[in-house]
Amino acid sequence: MLVATASLLFVLRGLHVVALGWWDVALVLAVSSVGGALSLLPGGIGANEASVVGVLVVFGVNPAAAAAIALIQRLSLTVVPTVGGAMAYLALRRRGVAMPHTELRPSASTEASRRTTRSAGLVTGGAAPVC
Repeated sequence: MLVATASLLFVLRGLHVVALGWWDVALVLAVSSVGGALSLLPGGIGANEASVVGVLVVFGVNPAAAAAIALIQRLSLTVVPTVGGAMAYLALRRRGVAMPHTELRPSASTEASRRTTRSAGLVTGGAAPVC
């Protein structure tokens, strides 16, 4: 919530809305989070932005500026981290650190452990071995 508050405060300052302080911005985010959660929509899409616009208008911000602030805030808190995470994943995958799990057959160690368990007479699941 701290980063989201700072982000929204920077957006407000960037659009020359200086009448709101830190706690006002925190209240805007708190109300919008509750509004988004009560809407039961994925990510509170639409309801979150409407809540931001509504609270900012109550605080005296121009409705057009409030709508722009709500959209910029949604982009900065959703799209930017998603794109950054995708880029980081692709960079790690290119280095071979993050490989997708594509193994369809059991590994050699898994097969060896199964053979050892069966030869010792310890069968997990099913009937006991017949000698």
